[in-house]
Amino acid sequence: QKVLTVMRTINEELDGVRAQQDLLRPRIQEKREMVEASLLEFNQANEAWDYSKMLLDGSEKQVEARKEERDAINYSIRHEQGLATTTLNEAHLALKALYQADFETARATIRPSVAMSIAMEAVCLLLEEDKGWDSARKVLAYPDLVEKLTMLEKENVPDRTRKAVRRHLSNPDFNEEKMAKTSPVARALCLWVLAIENFAKTTEALIP
Repeated sequence: QKVLTVMRTINEELDGVRAQQDLLRPRIQEKREMVEASLLEFNQANEAWDYSKMLLDGSEKQVEARKEERDAINYSIRHEQGLATTTLNEAHLALKALYQADFETARATIRPSVAMSIAMEAVCLLLEEDKGWDSARKVLAYPDLVEKLTMLEKENVPDRTRKAVRRHLSNPDFNEEKMAKTSPVARALCLWVLAIENFAKTTEALIP
C-alpha cells in the first residue's frame, strides 16, 4: 500500500513537472526565437559594417590615387612654370638691352610694319591702353616703359585681355624671327608678350 502511495505521489509530481514544462515551453520558444533574431541582426550588422569598411577603404584608396595624380600633374606644371619664368626673365633682359633711341626710332615711324603694329596692339592690351598706332606711339614715348612692362602683375592679367591678346598671337607675323627683321623693339616686345601668355597659361593649369 505504501509503495502504491509513493508511486502515486511520484506520478503526481511528474505530472506537475510536465505541466510546468508545458507552461514554460512557449516562453522558452519565445526566448529562443528572440536570441536567434538577435544573432541574425548582429550578423547582418557585422556584414553591413564589413561592406561599409570595404567601400571606405576603396574610397580612401581612390582619393589617395587622385591626390598622387594631382600632385604629379602639379609637379610637372610647376616645372613648366619655372621654364616660363626663365623665358620671362630673358624677355625682360631683351627689353632692358634696348636703348632709348630704339624706342624713339620706333615711335617716329608713321606707317609701321604689320609685325610692329600687332606687337604694339598686344602690348597696349596688356597695359590697358587704347588701341591704334597713335596710342602705341604714346606708349613708346613713356620714359618708364621698360619698367612698366617688367613690373606687370603677370598673375592678374584678366581673362578678357588674354583672349584679345591670343588673337594677335595667332597671327603668323607674331614670331621672334619676323619681329627681329622689323626692329629690336618689335622683337623684344614680341618675346615679352609671348612670355606673359606662356606664364599665365602654365599658372592656370595648376590643380587646386
